[in-house]
Formats: sequence, C-alpha cells, structure tokens
Amino acid sequence: IQDRVNCGLPAFPSFGASPQANDAALTYPAQPNATNQMNPGPPLGLLAKTYKGSLDRFGSLVAGEGLIFQGQRNATGLEQGLGGKSVYLQSYNATTGESSWAPFVQQIHDKNVSTLFWIGDERNAAALIQAMSTASQFPKIFITSPNIYTPTFPKLAAQYASGHVYTYALNVPFNEAGPGGVMKQYLKIKDKYAPGTPNDALAVNAFSNWLLFAQSAKACGSNLTRKCLAEQGAKTTSWDAGGLQVTTNPGQNQISDCSVLMKLGSKGFTRVAPKTGFGCSQKWIVSLPSLGLGAKAKS
Repeated sequence: IQDRVNCGLPAFPSFGASPQANDAALTYPAQPNATNQMNPGPPLGLLAKTYKGSLDRFGSLVAGEGLIFQGQRNATGLEQGLGGKSVYLQSYNATTGESSWAPFVQQIHDKNVSTLFWIGDERNAAALIQAMSTASQFPKIFITSPNIYTPTFPKLAAQYASGHVYTYALNVPFNEAGPGGVMKQYLKIKDKYAPGTPNDALAVNAFSNWLLFAQSAKACGSNLTRKCLAEQGAKTTSWDAGGLQVTTNPGQNQISDCSVLMKLGSKGFTRVAPKTGFGCSQKWIVSLPSLGLGAKAKS
C-alpha cells in the first residue's frame, strides 16, 4: 500500500481488505470504511429506532480471530455512541467452518443475546441459522453485514429464518427496481454485459466505484494523469452513483449516515424500514479513534 501511495497512484476500491488499505491516502471508495468511524453505526442505529431495546444485549460473531479486533471496536462504538450494551463476542473458523454450531447457539442463548451481528460468509451463516432453528434458540434479531445480500443466501437460509434474520442495504433494494429508476438501469447494464451474474450488494459496490473512477477520469479529459485523477477523487465529497446507493463522501473517506433495514422471508429480503428511501441520522455516525495505520502521501 505504501508503495502505491509513494508513486502517487490513486485507488478506487470497491472493497477494503485491511485497516491499512481503508485508511490509506489517495483512496477514494464509493463505500468508505475508514477506521475512525463505526461502519455499521447507521444501520444499527436504524435497527434500534425500528425495534426498541434491540441493542440492549448485543452480540457479535465474526469470521476468524483477525476480525475480533473489529468486533471490539464495533462494541465500543455501540456502547459509547448508540447507547447499547455488548454482552458477547466470538469468532468462528472461517477457513473450514465448524463441525458443530451447537456450542455457539448455546453460548448465545446463555448470554441472552437480543441481537446477534454476523460478519462472515453466507454458507456458514446459513449453517448457524439452521442450528438455531433446530435448537429453537434464536436471538430476537440475527443481522448480517451487506455481503449476505445475495440471491443465494435466501435459498440456503430462508426456511430456517423464522422471522429472525435481517441484513442492511446501502443501495436501492433489488426488488424495488421500478421502471426508469437507477436500479433498473444498473440491472439492465449488468444483464447485458455480464449475463447470469447475481444481484448482490458487493457487485453494486464494484459498479459504483467503477462509475466514480470513470467520472474522475472523464473530468481530466486528455490530461489523464495520476495527479489529476487523485485531485478529481478528492473533489468528490458527495457521491450516490446517480441515486443507486446512499450518499457518501469518497473524497474525505467518510461513510454515509443512511441505510435500509431488510428482513429475510420466503421470497428473499424485503424492506422493513424506512417505508421508502433511506433511513438517515447524523447521530448514527459514531466516531472512533483512528488506528493511524494508513499509508501517507509524501508532502
């Protein structure tokens, strides 16, 4: 990362794989994830607004020990910024999965977790949900990060969800792609140039970042240099990909204060809150001490 920054090469990433990458200079993501913010703050704030008391006994289950630190930071943000209480934090084997999910189900039940936040892959999430269903021991709310917003997850988990499973979307929901709308445009383009590919949240992130890069490059005209591209990225302080996603600030690496709460049913994920558009509040953007790990640009 430091080598990239040293040579003045800007990045428009659709997904950041590490705190160092997320905090680095010359980085312009359409969905920022800098370490000085609690990234799931807005959706958890919307959850608490929709279901009173849902953050009173909050738990997290994350993919591998490497994400425990992120879970700890989320717990800090939850308690200091959203008025919740963290009572459970554990990791699972993200490489091979678990031979049995029963111990996790029992731990979550024993801790009386009201809301469990899952950060991980969809197949292991579905296995845990099935185990919860078998034991009849569900937290009131099982909520996942948006990478679970895919067409395959409902096929794996909907029959076991029992009204407990949620996710949040940072883009217009796929089932709300009305005629003439920007989501309808996106799906038309995707189906033309990448037929057969799934409608999932990470694909929307990638498309939005490509669009941000293309707009920045276009603004440079024939003078398309690293310097100009970085300058255009830094100028983009309000971005929603034409209405495809929540409004973020890529130029200053700042998250949105908005999201949509979705619930898993027999027909997949559908909107719970708000009734239309995105639910937003500046109170849900929780500041955290920056880890200070990002590569710095030379002065």
